[in-house]
Amino acid sequence: MSPTAVEFIGIHKKFGDCVSADGLNFKIASGEIHAIVGENGAGKSTSMKILFGLYKPDSGTLKVHGKEVYFESPTEAMDLGIGMVHQHFMLAEPLSALDNILLFQKHSKTLQKLNRKEHLARLQKLAAQYQFNIDWEKPVGQLSVGTQQRIEILKILSQDSKIIILDEPTAVLTPQETEDLFVNLRKLKAEGRTIIIITHKLKEVMAVADSVTVLRNTKVVTSKSISATSLEDLAEHMVGRKIKNLSLSERTHFADQNFVLKVTDLNLAGHQGSLKHLNLQVRTGEILGIAGVEGNGQDPLIQALLDPHSLKIKGQIEIKAQSTLKLSPSQVRSLGLAAFPEDRLRLGVLAERPLYENFILGYHNSAEYSSHGFLKFKNIFEKTKAAMEKFDVRPRDIQKPIGKLSGGNQQKLVVARELQNNPDFILAAKPTRGVDIGAIEFIHEQLLAARNHGAGILLVSSELEELMTLSDRILVLFKGQIVAEFLRENQYDEKALGAAMGGHA
Repeated sequence: MSPTAVEFIGIHKKFGDCVSADGLNFKIASGEIHAIVGENGAGKSTSMKILFGLYKPDSGTLKVHGKEVYFESPTEAMDLGIGMVHQHFMLAEPLSALDNILLFQKHSKTLQKLNRKEHLARLQKLAAQYQFNIDWEKPVGQLSVGTQQRIEILKILSQDSKIIILDEPTAVLTPQETEDLFVNLRKLKAEGRTIIIITHKLKEVMAVADSVTVLRNTKVVTSKSISATSLEDLAEHMVGRKIKNLSLSERTHFADQNFVLKVTDLNLAGHQGSLKHLNLQVRTGEILGIAGVEGNGQDPLIQALLDPHSLKIKGQIEIKAQSTLKLSPSQVRSLGLAAFPEDRLRLGVLAERPLYENFILGYHNSAEYSSHGFLKFKNIFEKTKAAMEKFDVRPRDIQKPIGKLSGGNQQKLVVARELQNNPDFILAAKPTRGVDIGAIEFIHEQLLAARNHGAGILLVSSELEELMTLSDRILVLFKGQIVAEFLRENQYDEKALGAAMGGHA
């Protein structure tokens, strides 16, 4: 039996009145890949930030390699051989890969001139061990996210860390980059290092991990070997009930060729990417998925659909056969468009305002909710309560600021708001971003139901599993252009989709 690398014994952590870790007890064996899974707010990131020294536990004991430890800072954790790759990379984008790693070196003396040639040779040798192909002098902001992640891992390996924590390591990777990462995680494991991954992707847990700890409501539900569990078992432990397989759901088939959206030869340049000769159509009763690594034109496409009048667009956009190029966002929405924004806190809700205000946001001038400039509060309250009941938004307090709700409950209210008028066209931009598996299942059910009732849906997502579950067709966006199309009827090929996402159509 392998010795224990990390042990949590009765670890508690609160932030004000919010409990983030409630008596955590679990072990991680040395030289294994251990997954930490759970819904949003379950305590995954909190527990690992305690291990990395970012948070101090309120009570309980943390042991590393059998010895009790108490870290005052991440520096102390790193000195003990613990490294962490955060979900949002800690890189200075204008600087080169070499400079980013040199900035991370702990043992250089103040004002000491670094021998760049010597350090570069050492890092190149280290990178070669893991087949990391890195342009050392190019600004990291110009490198792919997969390469940026390898730089983060090299930062840790350059310090010879023995315990490596990765927070949502595959969130922005293509399937090929994910497999490359897994190959290297297995190499690190073979060297005797302990790998801990925080993730919500259960298929990946089953593919790469040796053991898993499931957290729910800030408590440990189970901790077991991967050989003793299954994907369905893990999902049930995470949410406390069985999860449906929506990929097997019945779908209504629509034979008509009516287009709710038609984009023709769209060209658009912007600071968040560009679009080049983009052509696509969404039919009535169809979910069209847009796949692609983030930063390949998704943001300008979403902006062009929602706010075309503010942009210098070349080409044509039509919703239900009407050009939108000269329309304001409210005029576009009046054509029957509903939208789930990718960043709900920035673009979809008013965090400090109550739930009932957020439920009518964008629809407050409709005859249903206002008359002669005055809001119909009785009707607003009744409709909000009914929607919260139907969409299981908790807690059921319409006066509560929406920012106080979990991410999943915020998103369910946004979905309830946007679907309340049975829209003809739905722009679902990363509809399940940052929400837990139970909310994901619910939102997917609502999208499929809307499709089956005749809505046309454009689904923009970086989650390949989500796209394959929901989409009738998938287009791959790469550097602002459509480079491939895949059809559900031909069965989706995950490897071919991933290759197209990486520019190898």
